[in-house]
Amino acid sequence: MESKQHKIARAVIRDVLESTESVFYRNHFEKNEVDIGEIKKEEYEWEKIPLLTRNDVQEMTVKERMFRPWSDLDALRVTSGTSGFGVIVVPRMGQRHDRRSPFYNAYIRALNPKKMASFSGAQFLYEGIFREYFGVHSLYLEGSDMHVSASMLRQYRPDMLAGFVYALNALMPHISDEIAQDVRSVQLFGEWCSTLQWQEIGKRFPNARRVSEYSSVESQSVLGVPCVHLIEEGQKYIHPIPEYALIEIIDSDTGEIKNTAGERGEIVVTVLRPVAFPLIRYKTGDIARIVHTRCPCGVETPVLSIEGRIEIDRIRISGGEINLAEADRAISHVGGIIEPEFEIRYTEFPDVRGLMQHHITVALRFDESRTSEDILAREIMAHFRVSPNMTYAEGVLKGLYAPLSVAQLDQVSGLGKRRRIIRAIS
Repeated sequence: MESKQHKIARAVIRDVLESTESVFYRNHFEKNEVDIGEIKKEEYEWEKIPLLTRNDVQEMTVKERMFRPWSDLDALRVTSGTSGFGVIVVPRMGQRHDRRSPFYNAYIRALNPKKMASFSGAQFLYEGIFREYFGVHSLYLEGSDMHVSASMLRQYRPDMLAGFVYALNALMPHISDEIAQDVRSVQLFGEWCSTLQWQEIGKRFPNARRVSEYSSVESQSVLGVPCVHLIEEGQKYIHPIPEYALIEIIDSDTGEIKNTAGERGEIVVTVLRPVAFPLIRYKTGDIARIVHTRCPCGVETPVLSIEGRIEIDRIRISGGEINLAEADRAISHVGGIIEPEFEIRYTEFPDVRGLMQHHITVALRFDESRTSEDILAREIMAHFRVSPNMTYAEGVLKGLYAPLSVAQLDQVSGLGKRRRIIRAIS
């Protein structure tokens, strides 16, 4: 028996196929040899609806994707994300099209914020909504200068912090204990938060509830939040918001839908909100584990743990980022490498103070008779820029990073020139 979300999703499919503004989905379904008349029927098997990828979206212009009039457009957002793929331009409608969710409303009211400070790049889109619906005033922090942000916090004294995990990690050392004690909730979004990062945030803000949202720029929507029950339990889990999205967990290779507690797979999303370009069975590249098929709160959507991405091309770290393109440039400067393929393996660990540190291993294939792991590591660190003004080696000298290491890359056939980042799941 299909859920209420499936029924709404089928209505979305009919809307986009009947739209005179967009030809995207008609072309997409026809390319995948799907009969347009059949797919609009309620009895059409859901699993046969073709999956949508980022490459599919990028093949067509914004105008071709829009299925609502241009007059409804509020903003064009540009994102490259951490997927390893190119830039995508996303048409966004204004908050006048926003549909409130009782589930989302209960989540915000459980946090009960009065003054919010945020690192969100989309804060200008949400500020009016938070003020109108929840009476919450907000401050947009200066994400490029943590000293300025800390000064802003001293004057503003928010009870809620919201933002990207990497930005909060960079800000925490600059926040006084007095300000940290005032914070009653920390709302994380935009990327995966590891167990160590979660613990670190809890130590720095001892009086705060920690919550993780799940959203994506492509979907133009918050997709999942903790329910009131999960907030009280303090767990790092989310519910898909019933009114906003239908979320499936699939096997990335076979497309098989996972529906058993404990199973892990790729998130596929169908957006149910009125948006400029609705996603239908969109492969996000995000990995999730099904924690519970039903939550004790009674909401029919499952409880998920967001656990990373299939492919990423960058990881943000204190004061900079690990970027595949920059790593490739740095590695090209060193000698003794036989093959131009490599992996960056990223893990986290607590130091002697119990604070989060990271360890990076560059795995590549090199001639051990001509060089050594230690020599290669020093050369890569010296050439590897993690920001315009700092190399990895300089970050090590400042105490920001643990020295990276080098290891031999095992022979793997069929992958060609492999460059990727592997992030350990903790």
